Amino acid sequence: MLKTLILLIFLFSNLTFAVPLREVELDWSIYSSVEIEEYFATLEVERRAQILADIKTSKLSLFNGDVHGAIKLLKNILVKNSETPLKIIIDRYLALAHFTLGDFQSTLNYLSSRKFLSTEYYPQICILRVASLLHLKQTIELKEEMVRCQNTNIPYTTTNFRWFKYLSEELLVKRSPEQEYNYYKKLKLNIKKISENYQARAWLKYGLLFDQEDLVSENIHLLPDKSFQDEVIRTLMAYNLFMNGKDDKAKSFIEDINNSNAAYLKAVMETKSNKYKTALAHSTASNQRRPFSINNSQLMTALSWVNQKWKTGRMALSKVIPPDSLRREQKLLTTSFLIQEKNFYRAEREIEEIFFLYNKKMPFEALVIESYIFLTLKDYRWIKSSDTACIRYDGMNCWLHMQSLIWDDYAGSVKNFGKKRFKVLDKIKKLTTKKNLPKIRESNFIKQRDIIELDIAEDPLLEDI
Repeated sequence: MLKTLILLIFLFSNLTFAVPLREVELDWSIYSSVEIEEYFATLEVERRAQILADIKTSKLSLFNGDVHGAIKLLKNILVKNSETPLKIIIDRYLALAHFTLGDFQSTLNYLSSRKFLSTEYYPQICILRVASLLHLKQTIELKEEMVRCQNTNIPYTTTNFRWFKYLSEELLVKRSPEQEYNYYKKLKLNIKKISENYQARAWLKYGLLFDQEDLVSENIHLLPDKSFQDEVIRTLMAYNLFMNGKDDKAKSFIEDINNSNAAYLKAVMETKSNKYKTALAHSTASNQRRPFSINNSQLMTALSWVNQKWKTGRMALSKVIPPDSLRREQKLLTTSFLIQEKNFYRAEREIEEIFFLYNKKMPFEALVIESYIFLTLKDYRWIKSSDTACIRYDGMNCWLHMQSLIWDDYAGSVKNFGKKRFKVLDKIKKLTTKKNLPKIRESNFIKQRDIIELDIAEDPLLEDI
């Protein structure tokens, strides 16, 4: 007892009178000014190296589809190093990340600092500003931005910003119906003036962006001969023809082309024809050439599910960047792929992550999957999970929860259903197997009329009935 009391007094005295630890104090008087400068320069180099390493990590996260993780890391860098000279790079990555998520206002906010608007940096970010303003439908600001962007980049461009001209004429110029007719008539005449490949590319992209595929498809033959030798132009021609409903003609344009866009279009056309295996092969080829294409990743996810290529589908799904409203669906689909792969332990981790993401209030779809995962892993949480899902009106989980009341260990028993020695399985198989039994035939067929005649012979009064 005395020892305990002494120990308590000792601990209390330490807690009460403990002096907080301080940083190690250096005696700067023993160092020369050169050594002090070198010391602080070394610290600054190490700090910059760490910031650069974090920026590289965030860049990889962006490429791998973890946009939210990249944004979180970049913001943490700014919290710790708000005055870093690398802030302009961090802001640019944040702008790209928010643009990927469809948050165009945030993109514009990040790109509106004085440094970005200066002559030194503006040429590198102006197209991203134009794209953001285009989505936000800020017409007046968009017109000014396009003029400045075009004038700033004109010394470096090889296409004379021809697509800016199409964009301006389509979105920023208001025309009467008569002027509209004359505009498209003039546009058709201008096709004959196309002499360079960059002009042909801009015109074909115009057809896709502004739903003018019919105009483009009807006048492809007016393009110069050299345009038909360019693989990119032929791919754009195929896209316009496909969008105009001319699938066979589109296929002939890209039959011998192996770039990523051509492979993706082949996959789309084969999917349309219900040739899912061939479509997956083309989608895989496109993925090898451009691994981070969101459109192809979405298509590849669906085709992998249809073709039962579970791991391929899960890997493709991980590259898709959904909006916040669809993140739950992505998680659930990832879990479904893992279940099909029989990777139940990894599926359990995914479902538990959903549990905490939704503040321990599991979405209904996740509950249905959760009870199956726990049942397969013989985790007794399946009883509670199936009960919760049953309360939310899922019939299958109601039946499953009922089994927990009938069987002592249903999770263990259900595993035995696949074993040959288990008699219940044999009995169920016998009951459900179709049997070929001989047809039953009557030896003597008696007609009804003969029976009536015999009755009348016995009792003639029956004839009057």
